[in-house]
Amino acid sequence: RGFPAQRAMVASVAAYFAKFAGSKAAGTPKPPLTHTCWSFLGAFAGIFVLGQIHAHIVIPTIHGPLLVAAFGAMAVLLFSAIKAPVAQPYNTICGNIVGALVGVYVVSIMEAIGYGDCFWFSGALSVSLTIVAQEHLDAVHPPGGATALIFALTKPLHKEHFLFVLCPAATGAIIMVAIAVIVNNLAAERTYPQWWWPKATPSPADVATQAAMPSPMSIVMEGECMQREVSRSTVETVETGDTGETTEQEPCDALNPVYECYLDKFAGVGGQAPPKPSLSESFFSFMGSFTGMAVLGLVDTYVLGPQYDMKVEVAAFGAMSVLIFSTSKAPLAQPTNAILGNTIGGAVAVIVVACMQYLGLLEHTYTCAALSVALTIAVQEQTNTVHPPGGATALLYTITPPMQALHQKFIFAPAFLGTVIMVGMGVVMNNLSPARTYPQRWLFDDSKKEAEPQVDPRRLRIRPFELIRAGSWLGEWRLRNRAVGQSEARSERRSQRPPQLCAAWPLKFDSRVWVGHPWLQRRQAMTDGASPSGARLARGRKPSTRGARLAISELAALMRHILVSSDLVLCRELSR
Repeated sequence: RGFPAQRAMVASVAAYFAKFAGSKAAGTPKPPLTHTCWSFLGAFAGIFVLGQIHAHIVIPTIHGPLLVAAFGAMAVLLFSAIKAPVAQPYNTICGNIVGALVGVYVVSIMEAIGYGDCFWFSGALSVSLTIVAQEHLDAVHPPGGATALIFALTKPLHKEHFLFVLCPAATGAIIMVAIAVIVNNLAAERTYPQWWWPKATPSPADVATQAAMPSPMSIVMEGECMQREVSRSTVETVETGDTGETTEQEPCDALNPVYECYLDKFAGVGGQAPPKPSLSESFFSFMGSFTGMAVLGLVDTYVLGPQYDMKVEVAAFGAMSVLIFSTSKAPLAQPTNAILGNTIGGAVAVIVVACMQYLGLLEHTYTCAALSVALTIAVQEQTNTVHPPGGATALLYTITPPMQALHQKFIFAPAFLGTVIMVGMGVVMNNLSPARTYPQRWLFDDSKKEAEPQVDPRRLRIRPFELIRAGSWLGEWRLRNRAVGQSEARSERRSQRPPQLCAAWPLKFDSRVWVGHPWLQRRQAMTDGASPSGARLARGRKPSTRGARLAISELAALMRHILVSSDLVLCRELSR
């Protein structure tokens, strides 16, 4: 009992822990194989082109990086989750620039106050402030958190200062968006972007027009067939009137529709950004992200690093922090996607690097990187575990030689262990907010209700006299109450029945099983006075011994019918 304040506190604690079970949300369907093929092609092209620009243009000119781990997560969004709001061009470019700016400012302030070497604190503060800035600019983009974390943890980049914002943050994001627009719109079922700038919700007519738009590839194939037919007779003779004169006609250009169809997709279908969160929700996002990244950094700095030569604080967890603490309801942020998707990224990267090394092709770093990210997306889609930080994990391993020195240990830490820590912190911190429930689901699909267990009546230890009492009450009161087509006179007689026949019985039956059963028909006739035993009952006399034996035999037949049916359900304990 206790005081009202104590009861309210206990209720709040119980409600907090009840959120840990999740919201039983439905899962997402697995994409078709054609979708996966286009995702693979786009991701491979994006990372490969970015790597070539990095190697042949950026490094010789400005001596800075262009291909960083954050673009692995960006590739998953731009080529696999193309309809997500966080994958649109505004979010991609603006969100990545915001992450770079926040990282530069935080590191500059930490160096100014003499704490430049406190990397775990700089990383946690950079990612959490990036989330707050992105939320209030309507530019939430998980790879932006990875970009901020990369600058905070990589000391050689600190000397670049705001050059890091220009390259790789802005330049790399623009290149990836351009490749996504070019490649995605080649597929019939894809339109990217959904919008360039958040605006009004698209009309149903616009959505239907984009959905019915044919694939540019199909138009090209049809155009080639038409061109072959036209090339057989390049000059067409047409008779005009009575003069019989002929004119020459130029063959029509059958490929023109492909350009119109293809370029129309570039405009998108319009869309509406998610509403801005309140200041209180941004505070929970900040605290959750800061706490999660701080715990990850402390474990990395003081436990796994010096004692086990392992690392868990890497760029991918900046993107994961944005997903878990800012978009906690998104399917990409759920524990199954996070743990399996990130582990898949680490495992695919280790396998690809080992195979390339065995074939003697490991010096082709950017081909290896593109293949790792593209294969990670393909495996994630076909296992229904799409998770953008998994692409960052795969890219990090393939372009960072110190990570390759970990070999198979990289799959456990950071890929698996770091994700478990972040998901655990997400469950603890997100549910402190009254408006949040994390996770939405633990498994692939928690919305499927478990089938109610069927009670086998043959396994119930019911004593014979209890069956007799149940059958007597069932036949004379309950089933008659549920029988179809009873008259009002029978209802009145039933209401005048002695109270012992109307006592509640702890067994519940489905009347549809018994309607029309021979025992019920005979018992009904006896109760209505249509038989000698029924007449004795109507006059208040006891039935004869022969009638009792007949009733017992009929009851035995009914019990056999009960035991072979599946509609007997035990509602509460049987009483004597």
